[in-house]
Amino acid sequence: MDRVARLAPDTASFAAARRLMNPSNWVTLGEDGNGLVWGECQGSGAKPYRICLSETDAGFKCTCPSRKFPCKHSLALMGFRAERSVTFVSETVPDWVQEWLSRRRTASKDKSEAPSQDKTALSGPETAQKQAQQARTRARRESEIASGIAAMNQWLGDQLDRGLAGFDQRANVDCAILAKRLHDSKAGGLASRIARLPESLSSLDAGERPFEAARCLSTLYLIGQACLRAEGLDPHLVADARRMAGWTFTREELFADTQALRLSGQWRVLARTETLQPDRLTRVDTWLGFEQDPGVVALLVDYVAPASQTGSLPVLVNDRLTAELAFYPSPVPLRAQIVTSTGVAASSDPWRCPAKSLSTAMTGWRQALARLPWLGAFPFYASCVSLRQAKDRLYLTGDGLALPLSESITDIASPLCPFDEIGIFGTWDGRHYTPLLAETALGAWTP
Repeated sequence: MDRVARLAPDTASFAAARRLMNPSNWVTLGEDGNGLVWGECQGSGAKPYRICLSETDAGFKCTCPSRKFPCKHSLALMGFRAERSVTFVSETVPDWVQEWLSRRRTASKDKSEAPSQDKTALSGPETAQKQAQQARTRARRESEIASGIAAMNQWLGDQLDRGLAGFDQRANVDCAILAKRLHDSKAGGLASRIARLPESLSSLDAGERPFEAARCLSTLYLIGQACLRAEGLDPHLVADARRMAGWTFTREELFADTQALRLSGQWRVLARTETLQPDRLTRVDTWLGFEQDPGVVALLVDYVAPASQTGSLPVLVNDRLTAELAFYPSPVPLRAQIVTSTGVAASSDPWRCPAKSLSTAMTGWRQALARLPWLGAFPFYASCVSLRQAKDRLYLTGDGLALPLSESITDIASPLCPFDEIGIFGTWDGRHYTPLLAETALGAWTP
């Protein structure tokens, strides 16, 4: 039950789950014998809430309207399994559980299906017409996005002509106009970057704002140019740029891509962060380290809607996931999807930071930035480093280097300052280092 308590979003949710762990509250409790369990818990309404849990790949669903993630019903079902205090009836999987399985984003695809199969040759006239319609839709969208990028380039030129020294004063209005234009052109990725820029600038000192504006606007220009001038560029670079601009690259397309990087083995959960976005969706980032090659790190991204009780179970730092991952095409492959998984389990041994100096880690970042100019937050390990405070700022120090931490994390990370040497995992975006996991003489630290 200790693990269930750690998964709970707060102590109140865990306490409520404890109260629900009474068989009299449950209409049904079933399992299929292969890691799939479900139950119906009677609430205040006429119909019981339906909860299902896949123990093999840590997915779950509950029909309750709770905004807690996971909710008390899901936690109670996990608690039953952890304590083995009740009997789950082995029976045929109900239709509502089957429906959940069929719609799961992490459902495994049949590997026996050949992705390169020529479906046109095997299909009839209706399928050919559908494919032709899809091709016209793709062409129209490509034209719309290209039009949006052209408008963005003109806007960028206008901003440079007016000068970036006063850009922060007009950013709210000017960025809103361009963001709407890009959104209408189906370039949602670029629109989101532009929409976030005014808030990003307002958080900086006035003297830093023109430089940050120049960095962000040049990044937009590079992404746009990579989309428009694809010929002669690295296909992986173009694929990454198109994804950044707003072209959708579905899970099914990733799995069907025979050239996509795939890695199978054990992955350790290094960090998990949640960010509430302007569209009210919660973005959940899970960083995984490849046990067979500590230099390989993968990022799983999930989005949770308000009051949604469908998604992946919030795994804990130091959990181990046995899975095959497929990486989206990029010169610096980080973003990945789970192809197949055989389960999540708590690790019996503590995390040990791979031996790597801070200067070597920074060299790796520079090389990655050279391959992908809009790199963003880049993960790396560094051993034998220290956190030191100068005035109101914290710095990650080692090898004569000092990387500033964001001011927002100063209070959280300050307990690491007394240690002379630590191992650390985190992300560096070119301006700030964000520590996510540290190995200290007293054990692991997490923010």
